[in-house]
Amino acid sequence: MDQINGYYCLFASGLIGLRRESAISNPCTLENFAKETYFFEIPSVNGDVWLQCVSESHFVMSKCAEHLFWNSELETCTMEKPMPKSGVCVNHLCKNGGECQDLGSNNFHCLCRSGFTGQHCETVMDMCDSNPCSSNGRCLSWVGGFTCVCANKIVDDTCTSGKVKHAKLI
Repeated sequence: MDQINGYYCLFASGLIGLRRESAISNPCTLENFAKETYFFEIPSVNGDVWLQCVSESHFVMSKCAEHLFWNSELETCTMEKPMPKSGVCVNHLCKNGGECQDLGSNNFHCLCRSGFTGQHCETVMDMCDSNPCSSNGRCLSWVGGFTCVCANKIVDDTCTSGKVKHAKLI
């Protein structure tokens, strides 16, 4: 089956893939949709083929650009080939670039990137929760950090010092 940025084979047994030996069952199930899991790596020689579920049993197959690799946890193509997963981490993906650590005995832990939390790193942290701009400014949270907009529309680290650091007018 030819697609815009890739192709796949549909085998008589209902499996999909590039070769019969490494074909998989269609992962676009209601169970995966409920877990908000839409991207899946398709076994390939270079680790650069993936599919995106668009509805139950329907997907779009794609291939990364040359010299790029599919990273299931980041849900994008990257320059570095991801380390192969082992143990329970094969089936448990951490979201938002989190790293799965196999703890043995069918246990795992997701080591989240800055700005994310939760068992699977699924929650974006509100970096303004601790009120870092004090009462003198308005805090704007972004993944992994925050910006304080102070009086006179000056951007500062905390809006508490009389002297502005790295300020710029907006």
